[in-house]
Amino acid sequence: VDTVQLPANGRLGRGKLGGTLALTADGLHAPDPGLAQALGADLSARLVFFTQSDGGLALRNIMMQAGDAALRGQANIAPLSASAGTDIGFSGQSVLGDLSRFATLLARPLAGAAELAIKGQLNPLTGAGEIILDGQTQALQTGQAQLDGLLADGPATLRLDVARDTGGTDLRGLSLRSSTGQMQASGALAPDGAGRLQLAADVADFGRIDPRLGGPARLTLSADGNAEIWGFSGQATLAGDTSLRLRGQLAQPRGSLTTDTTAQLSAPDLAVFAALAGRPL
Repeated sequence: VDTVQLPANGRLGRGKLGGTLALTADGLHAPDPGLAQALGADLSARLVFFTQSDGGLALRNIMMQAGDAALRGQANIAPLSASAGTDIGFSGQSVLGDLSRFATLLARPLAGAAELAIKGQLNPLTGAGEIILDGQTQALQTGQAQLDGLLADGPATLRLDVARDTGGTDLRGLSLRSSTGQMQASGALAPDGAGRLQLAADVADFGRIDPRLGGPARLTLSADGNAEIWGFSGQATLAGDTSLRLRGQLAQPRGSLTTDTTAQLSAPDLAVFAALAGRPL
């Protein structure tokens, strides 16, 4: 680092505390090439803090900037309890103008841009909380051909809504949408292993995932069970009025996973699978 500045100021009076913390670093020279590319040469950060009337701590105007990557946010930290811990409420937004800067660090050929917004509440002691994440990507490339076929052509949106308490984890919603397809999922998992899952996905042209099999595709799946056995059913529809139905169970009675599945396939036109099979059908 060529230069680092850590300006700070504060005030204290009548049981209240507040202030500002800042950081400016110029001429960063990270020893790891991937980290150096991700951080860039300059980094700045800033936040305002003050105590609240209930004894909690507020963090405002949280800001971090590294090249074209920016983070903004705020947080509230409730008073600490020996038995219940503390609740931390937070919200923030992040803008990543060029994801390729993280490619070396993550060892993935990333490209595109992304914007993320997050809000929620967590209790580090009990593990309870909730998180809502909304994201939008533009021309995203991950190096995974099947995923890039769905996301690389334009904008895509992601939403995750999940909560956790003593009753378990509740996936209240997970959705991914782009110009080429969409997916929705929800589910829950209790501490004793009981749970449920629902999933539906639509792709306008399956050829974007596998060029050997074009045409629209739809998948639905539902499952529920407990720590020992889960039942599931699903259906997939593909080009040529092809449909596949599955129904079965997954069991783990003595530590080994077993499955019992029934499948029903209807394929009126096998010619649509010729490229996949590598021979005329």
